[in-house]
Amino acid sequence: MTATETGGLRTAEHRATLDAPADLLYTLVADATAATLVFPGTVHVEHVEQTAGAERIRIWAAYGEDLRTWTTHRRLRPDLRQVAFQQDDPEPPVAVMGGEWQLQPLGPDRTQVVLGHAFRAIDDDPAGTAWIEQLADRVSSGQLAALGEFAGLGAADTVRFSFVDSAGLRCGVDTAYAFVQDMPGWADTLPQVEQAAQHRVSGQMQLVDLTLAEADGTSRDTRVARVCIPDTRIAVKDLRPTAGLIAAHTAVWDFTPEPRGCTVSLRHNLALRPAAAPASLGGHPGVDALRAHARQIAGAAGRAALRRLAELG
Repeated sequence: MTATETGGLRTAEHRATLDAPADLLYTLVADATAATLVFPGTVHVEHVEQTAGAERIRIWAAYGEDLRTWTTHRRLRPDLRQVAFQQDDPEPPVAVMGGEWQLQPLGPDRTQVVLGHAFRAIDDDPAGTAWIEQLADRVSSGQLAALGEFAGLGAADTVRFSFVDSAGLRCGVDTAYAFVQDMPGWADTLPQVEQAAQHRVSGQMQLVDLTLAEADGTSRDTRVARVCIPDTRIAVKDLRPTAGLIAAHTAVWDFTPEPRGCTVSLRHNLALRPAAAPASLGGHPGVDALRAHARQIAGAAGRAALRRLAELG
């Protein structure tokens, strides 16, 4: 990292040379919806506004124990492979935060990635400035590494896929939402969830520690971050995906009122690591086999929750 001060703002720049085409990397950075799979700390993203070449998005993020949300205006320049961003409503101690991604081709499969930030702490507080510098350094370094790792997983049409499970229920949205929000209570009702404990809450965000029963009889400890928008949506991200086939996993619960109950849908978004396909799938499994196996693993707890909701409704 290089850091300087310009016009009253502190600036920081992080660079990395990645073995991937510049156009592919630009596509990953420019696609706001891909951020939850590409970048470990990004939990959920929603578009607020979209116009040609610009967008405003709300981001929810988890950086260790620090849970944060903000709205960012982004300007997209595909001709220059640049994405500029400026936060509208930074959370303390940040007063100003903006920056830019630049993706510069060094060859057909090699790219120089530059991630710059310009920021200021509230009242130019030295402690706040130091905190922002440390966070920017940690997050930027992690994002550059994660971008390279994601690009190395394989072709996008193989690596990324989504699926939806849903159920029509006789109960109201408030009942269905309350059950899904109370993830610690799942340990008492769902055999797929052996233990669940709420670790931290901040505004709409939660951290929940889980022990999940795997199909092979083993157990897996993980932590999920959740964004709970009352009676509307709950977004979930697995912060500790396995080192196996599933490289990243997010999900979104949507609750829709109906004349006689409600519909609950659960959309899973996954990034796969084809090179880590389990031996049980054979030496060279096809895309359909990879996705079917990942769907069985990733969707088990959610499908059990939907079945339980159907019983309650």
